[in-house]
Amino acid sequence: MEFFNAYKLIMAAVCAEDLFGEINTEREEAPMERVDEVYEDLAVVRPDRNQDNPDILVMAHEAFARLNQFYSSAETKIASGSYGSRREYGQLSAGQGSTVIQAGSRSYVVRDFLAEGDLADLYSGVCVEADEFAQQVVIKIIADAEDNLFGQTEIRVLEAFAREPGNQNKHLPYFLDQFRTKDNKVGLVLRHLVGHNLPRVRETYPDGIPPIHAVWMFSRLLSAVGYAHYRGIIHGNIDPSHVMISPSDHNVFLIDWSYAAIRPKVTGEGFKVFNPNFSAPEVQDKLPPIPASDMYSVGKVMVYMLGGNVETGEMPASVDERLQRFVQNFLLASSVGRAQDAWDMFRYLQILREQIFGEIKFLEFRV
Repeated sequence: MEFFNAYKLIMAAVCAEDLFGEINTEREEAPMERVDEVYEDLAVVRPDRNQDNPDILVMAHEAFARLNQFYSSAETKIASGSYGSRREYGQLSAGQGSTVIQAGSRSYVVRDFLAEGDLADLYSGVCVEADEFAQQVVIKIIADAEDNLFGQTEIRVLEAFAREPGNQNKHLPYFLDQFRTKDNKVGLVLRHLVGHNLPRVRETYPDGIPPIHAVWMFSRLLSAVGYAHYRGIIHGNIDPSHVMISPSDHNVFLIDWSYAAIRPKVTGEGFKVFNPNFSAPEVQDKLPPIPASDMYSVGKVMVYMLGGNVETGEMPASVDERLQRFVQNFLLASSVGRAQDAWDMFRYLQILREQIFGEIKFLEFRV
C-alpha cells in the first residue's frame, strides 16, 4: 500500500473496526490473523521505512502511533469478545454531556463551549463509537443558518485535502463528519488538534516570539499555504487566530477554511471577508482571489509573530535585517510585486534561516 493511502485510512479511523473491518470472532478460528494482515499493509507508515523522506516523517510518526493503538484495541476487543459491538451513549460515564449529535453512522456528545467565532460556535466533544484515544473532537456549528454556505465551503475544502493527502496534511485540520441541527444549521466534526493559537502564544511572549522560533513557524505556515495554492484553494482570511502552534513537535496548523475560494479562476468565487490588518489591498478592492493575496496575510502574521506593528509592517530592531527584508517582500501593496509562490519562499527561508541562525537544530519551545 502507498504511504498516503495508508495515512488517509489511519487518520480517518476512530476505532479499530474502522481499520480492520468486520470480523466474526465466534466463527473465525484465528481472527487476529486478519488484523495482522491489515496491519502489515498499513505498516508502510512506519517511521523507519520513511527515514529518507523528512517531509513525511512527522506524519509517519503520528500515523504509526495511531496504527499501533488501533492494533492494541483490536487485540483487546477480540480477546474480550467485544470486537464489532457498538458502544452506546449510556456507556459513557455520567456527567460527560447530555447533547448527542448524529452524523452519518457516528454519534457525538457535545461537551464544553470553546469559542465564538465570526461565523460559528466551537465545542469540545467525543465520538461515542471511538476508541478512547481517538474520541476527542471539535464540533463547529454555524451560528446563523443564513451563513451555511461558509460551513459548506469548509467541508468542501477539507474533503479535498483529505481525498488526496500530501506532505502538508500534517498542517491542516482533519474533517470527520457533517450534520444539520434541528434549526438547519450546518455542523462540522473535526479531529481535535493539540496546540495554541497565535494570540495565546503571544500572551507568553508579549514582546514577540523569538525569531529563532518564529522562522520555523513561518516555514511551516508557508508549506501549508503552498499546498493549498497547489490544489487551487485560496484561504482568504489568514490571521493569527487561524494559526495554531503545537510546541512539542514544532507543528503548525492553518485552520478555518470557511472563507476560502476554491479554484476561483474557474468558479468565479471571490473574497468573502476583508480583515483590515491582515487582508491584502486587492481584497478591499474586490479583485479576484490570487495566491499573492494569501501571501500578504502570511507576511502580516509573521510581523505579528515577531512583535511588530501589523498596521505599518514595522518590526523590532532586534530582528535581523535580512529576515525583515524577507518579510517585507510579502507586504508590498502591489500584488504583482510581492512574493508570489509560497513554496519558493519556503525554500528561500530555509537558506536564510541557516545563514542567520546556523545549523538547524530542534530547540524546545514553551507556551
